[in-house]
Amino acid sequence: MRKTGTFLIQSKLLIAYSALILTCILPAQVGCRLVLNPYLVIVFCATFLVYNLTRLVVLKFYKMPLEHPNDQWANQHHNLFYGVFIIAFMGLVFAIFLIRITDIFYLIPLFLIVLFYVLPFLKIKHLNLNLRRLPFLKIFLIMVVWTFATALLPLLQLNQKFQWWVVFLVLVERLSIITALALLFDIRDMQADASQGLQTIPLKIGESKTLKLSNACGFIFFLSSVLLYLQFKLWYLILCACVSLLILLIIINYKPIKSHKKYYDLYLDGLLLIHGLLILVISLIGR
Repeated sequence: MRKTGTFLIQSKLLIAYSALILTCILPAQVGCRLVLNPYLVIVFCATFLVYNLTRLVVLKFYKMPLEHPNDQWANQHHNLFYGVFIIAFMGLVFAIFLIRITDIFYLIPLFLIVLFYVLPFLKIKHLNLNLRRLPFLKIFLIMVVWTFATALLPLLQLNQKFQWWVVFLVLVERLSIITALALLFDIRDMQADASQGLQTIPLKIGESKTLKLSNACGFIFFLSSVLLYLQFKLWYLILCACVSLLILLIIINYKPIKSHKKYYDLYLDGLLLIHGLLILVISLIGR
């Protein structure tokens, strides 16, 4: 059981499942039926591939060992890592052939943004295409990519006309919870970012103010969620928003949890999965 948990965390399958469940629950959050479609496969496989792409390039093409503690799993399990990576790539390619052409056009710019972000050493002659070097762009790209992939595009696929404030609340709900967590990851990376000359929010305003900003994003997430659910009279989902906010505030502020060695890989990534599962289960029961 412990090995399975380690595999899910270190292989980045946990964060892929989190992206999948966030995408899956979007219809339920706007009063529609839960649907299964090929786009869910794309989100799952693409998330896994993106979070492992840099690992693959370093291992395969640069022939260098991965030094970061979180990457030791890929170092120690080459065959399993390559096998899962290939399966995910094949699943992504297969699912792309099953979605609409318009969705493919939406995904192309998203793919290019992710590519130039996750490959920090990508250059064409003297042109450095590393998006991470642009000030404060790191967290902005994370917010945009996650919100577009798990909220906006699934909303467009419902083929329904929503009032502008519904779309606004959906985007704010997703943006705020992603931002709250992304700020915590930026705090973790403060030393590494500073050594690389990157400009991030924690390096600019300090850890204490960044934590306050993360808490504020949590309350914005809660408020936008409640307003969204009230719009569609989804009273039972308000409970999910309350539970998710409580867990988020504990994760942000409770020091014993923050000192846990799996704080980032398990608690932060796992929160998105818990939030999604709560909505999925409650929405199925509520209907």
